[in-house]
Amino acid sequence: MRIIELSCYHSYTIILNASVKMKSMKNHKSLISILMIVFCSLSEVIVGGIINSDTKWNAEDGPYIVERDLLITSSAQLTINPGTKIFIRNHPLPDTTIYQLNHVDSTTVSIKVEGILICLGRRDQRISFSPLNFLPDKYCWYGIVFLNDEEALNELTCTDIVGAYSAVSAFSSNPQIRLSILEYNHIGISCFNKSNATIYNCVIARNFASGILVSGSNPRFVNNIIVFNRNHGLLCDGISKVYLEYNCFYGNHDGNFLECDPEFGVIVKANKRKDSTDVYNNIFTDPVFAGSVSDSLATERDYNLPTLKSRVKDTALAEIIYEGKSLPESIWKNSKAKYQLSRYSPCINAGHPGDNYKDIDGSRNDMGISGGPEFVSRRSKKR
Repeated sequence: MRIIELSCYHSYTIILNASVKMKSMKNHKSLISILMIVFCSLSEVIVGGIINSDTKWNAEDGPYIVERDLLITSSAQLTINPGTKIFIRNHPLPDTTIYQLNHVDSTTVSIKVEGILICLGRRDQRISFSPLNFLPDKYCWYGIVFLNDEEALNELTCTDIVGAYSAVSAFSSNPQIRLSILEYNHIGISCFNKSNATIYNCVIARNFASGILVSGSNPRFVNNIIVFNRNHGLLCDGISKVYLEYNCFYGNHDGNFLECDPEFGVIVKANKRKDSTDVYNNIFTDPVFAGSVSDSLATERDYNLPTLKSRVKDTALAEIIYEGKSLPESIWKNSKAKYQLSRYSPCINAGHPGDNYKDIDGSRNDMGISGGPEFVSRRSKKR
């Protein structure tokens, strides 16, 4: 790993331009802005190649730019701390030191994990992996590939991945992925060759092909929202046994399942919220994200809410109704947080009822990134 070194000419140009602007400044705020620009220009970190010793990436040192394939060897652990941003070079620099998985890998940047990768994001300090130049409807890098054994404790928590061929690929490995968003990739998650990955409280959405691809593996999916993927929600090989319980599937263009357990998606009962479920308690309805059209429509239909003053015709009656009442601003303003659940969402309190899955406030699990505990012991959940 090496810090970007600006050329002498480039550094001189930045400082010279800053000094010229300083002469015409009338307040110190402009000076601070200029210095911040210079500082940010010097703080990027270029990474790529082989990591063979324990390494940490921190938000305050980044952002990090992966310019060529990155390999974490079996003797190393890469820990990525909360709030860190990782950008991927769209066209990788030539590198013959790291093996390639296939043609797609050979033409894009990949992050391969033979050792340990721990992403320690937080709800308010998410980790992100994205291309330097994101191109809609086209993958720009290969993704994160786990190639280690089943005992390796890889973890992605509050980690968002976009623009990859497969955001996460697991080969004979068992990564745990929690509270993460995998969107606008070719495939969200791929599990191959006896991979028993565990995926909890994630959003797998708007991927160009399938949200999930499984072959010869037995991954576990609980409390996730798998929606709006262009082809299928879950594409299986017809043989693998996928543990799929308390998830929400909706709006996957070519269907929710292909070559999967025939009981998936067959409505047999209703949950406590009166929503229809299959035998594994999966639901198949709009998750109603905060700020979505569905959220707005649900608000309009909610007769428990007073009508907005601007829409009331009888102003005298309105004064009586609103007198002495202060309505919460959150009722009328949409949340800006991506994939947060609306108060009308069927995913609220619809997740796994077990104590290990409870939300931070102790209530039953909410599906997706809105729910689940802050920390989870990997050894506490058994099938």
